[in-house]
Amino acid sequence: MYSCKKNEPIPGCTWFNDPNYNPDATFNDGSCVGDTITYIVPVTNFDAAISSTWSEDWDDWDIYINGVHGTISTTWNNDWDDWDFQIGGISGDISTTWSNNWNDWDITGTGFSLDISTTWNNNWNDWEIEDNTGSWNADISSKWSNNWNDWDINGDSVDTDLGTTWNNDWDDWDGDGFFGNTIPQENKVAVLFIPILVSVLKSEGIIP
Repeated sequence: MYSCKKNEPIPGCTWFNDPNYNPDATFNDGSCVGDTITYIVPVTNFDAAISSTWSEDWDDWDIYINGVHGTISTTWNNDWDDWDFQIGGISGDISTTWSNNWNDWDITGTGFSLDISTTWNNNWNDWEIEDNTGSWNADISSKWSNNWNDWDINGDSVDTDLGTTWNNDWDDWDGDGFFGNTIPQENKVAVLFIPILVSVLKSEGIIP
């Protein structure tokens, strides 16, 4: 087995409308000026793993975020519209905004709400996540078009990768990179939900 070192992030401001916006930046280092106030965002390494609880059973998943165990499961067996999650004392619901429309999802729980959506309708290569306050967002995109094995996640105080442990094995995924220290667990769960959703859409033949 061969291993390679993860590419170093390119620091800079990733806020598109900010005066300090750097289009080459892959990690928000806190240099965005915002309301004329420059700040530094403390970060921590992000280590994650995702695996189906039973092989090729897409209803139940185990997730690990920096060693903390959690689960993501369908509310009803083989009902891909509604999911429940819990990790580290936090729990919530993940559901399609409209029934059987896989482009738009809502993540809700006590004190939080996030939106997940494809950047363009039925384009499964690119996704966006935003919290309900508009203060945090991230882009998730496949590294190669229509190749669902490897994903890049970039946004406010986040730069990480997700990939299948083995090529085209949708049961197991790994992730590593950086997240801002203040980003809550539910936002990280939203990121991890994307490969789970892609695995389901692949298994059900919804995407080729």
